[in-house]
Amino acid sequence: MGQLRAALSSKSRGGWSSDLPKHQVHSETSREAAEHIAPTFGLSVRKVFTAFAVSEAGWTDEEAANYLDMTGNSYRPCRVDLMDRGLVHDSGRRRKTAAGRNAVVWVITDKGLAHA
Repeated sequence: MGQLRAALSSKSRGGWSSDLPKHQVHSETSREAAEHIAPTFGLSVRKVFTAFAVSEAGWTDEEAANYLDMTGNSYRPCRVDLMDRGLVHDSGRRRKTAAGRNAVVWVITDKGLAHA
């Protein structure tokens, strides 16, 4: 857990909270939204990472957002951040959403497990 805490609190480029969360650089409103969530983004990413660390079955975005009581617009940037860091990945499996559509099942990677 010490490695995870260090990685999550890092201020370096590879850390969780060094830059604004991903946003559309051409969009003023997207940048404003990123600036608004920046102070708590690292905590939200930790929350999402922890859900992946304790799940053996993995999560669809919808399942994880519901489990964590987060909106999709709050949850998804965190999962994308984890994916970009190589801590979660597409399992190759699909599960149905509430709307009956196929959704990617995301799982923690070996790299993620090493930080869990």
